[in-house]
Amino acid sequence: MLEQGDWNEVYLVINVNNILDIYQDNTRSIRLDQISLASGNCRVSVQSTVAFSEVYYINSNDRPYAFKITVHTKGKSEKALYFMCQNFNQKVDWVNKLDEVIKTFQSNLAPVPSTEQDGIKELVATVPADNEILSMEHALPGIVVIGTIKGLYMRDMNSGKGELRRIEGVEASIHKIVYIKSTQTLILGCGSDGTSVSQLMCVDARAVAAATRVQLEPVPETAGAHIFAVHQTESGNLFMCAASSDMVSIFAWSPKRVEFVIRNKFSTDTYTKCIFFNDSSVLVGTTKFYDIDLKTFAAEEFLDTSDPAIKKTLHDPEFMGSEPRQIMQIGDSKDPEYILGFTRHLLFVDMYGQETRGPIVFSSLPMEHLVVHGMLCTSFSDRIIISHLNSKDANEDKVEVFTPVPHLVSKLDSKLYYTTSGDTAYNLIAYDMEKLNCQ
Repeated sequence: MLEQGDWNEVYLVINVNNILDIYQDNTRSIRLDQISLASGNCRVSVQSTVAFSEVYYINSNDRPYAFKITVHTKGKSEKALYFMCQNFNQKVDWVNKLDEVIKTFQSNLAPVPSTEQDGIKELVATVPADNEILSMEHALPGIVVIGTIKGLYMRDMNSGKGELRRIEGVEASIHKIVYIKSTQTLILGCGSDGTSVSQLMCVDARAVAAATRVQLEPVPETAGAHIFAVHQTESGNLFMCAASSDMVSIFAWSPKRVEFVIRNKFSTDTYTKCIFFNDSSVLVGTTKFYDIDLKTFAAEEFLDTSDPAIKKTLHDPEFMGSEPRQIMQIGDSKDPEYILGFTRHLLFVDMYGQETRGPIVFSSLPMEHLVVHGMLCTSFSDRIIISHLNSKDANEDKVEVFTPVPHLVSKLDSKLYYTTSGDTAYNLIAYDMEKLNCQ
């Protein structure tokens, strides 16, 4: 079981009262936790997959053996427990048994999805059940590039066949893809294969679009990077920020050397959870949100903790233990408004880190957020909730899209792209917000 970043061996027992006991060892002398799987005062679910963005310290060899239990007890915040089995068959047995017990109680079951949203969804790609879609990016016009645990694929959206083609030369899992239009390249976040550390790789986007065999070129000084972002400023300067378990590195593109060159490094005491560029600085989330100037590389805390509204949220008992998770921007670059995602809170701030509107607090544990077409999309273990950001009553003016273990991977214009697992395959879905507005 994952406890504070470390995997510790535990002993699990499902007793006759449908209670899951978690013991320190098989002597059962020390019980670490107890979960009621079928009770009226809590809602429990089990997910057979764990997203890369949830737990960076699971390499791609171990991820197939991991699963997650979420528990939402009345009057308390939802919590997630992560487990890893010794082999795949053991995991399947545990997930099936837990799912069987959980589904015996009505309150654990998700509502039946409405059919009112027909015509809004489009199936973009499907991979077999032994594969998994981790990421996607729009590259050259009409070309969708898809990263999976078994390599890289592409689909030409202009082709009526809808054929998904594998890109030869890429064997590692691809957890993030960024297309750089000015250099016609793709930067790939390649996960660890268990024998080598994760690494950022560069590949010719035109070769990927043509579905020919490609040659991967390592991005210098990015070994161990689990997260990264790329940004081209209005003046044309190209920057990249990449983070490993204990370091944040900022790179600038060198036209003479035709590669990214390291400009500065910052040590961190924990994993960096998010990176976001604006035109003059890069925001990173570690234990706090920091703002790093792209000219001087001076770093300072981004949130204005002297702002009374910010101070009130930070000292709220419900906020205690929250960690930075995501950074999003709404509004134009001249007068930006940022959404800072913490474990269960979303804070809205201006470019000076001062509150612009009241925070959003989730009772259930949100996994990921994306802002698409003026709407906030938030994924949970069994659904995506879409809220109008400018609505007077966000709780009423929202849409719930029920789907198993959704993972938000991309957006383009008015479309949200997410993955979900089916009985025999993983699917990549495009959800059209513009059609949602019309209904």
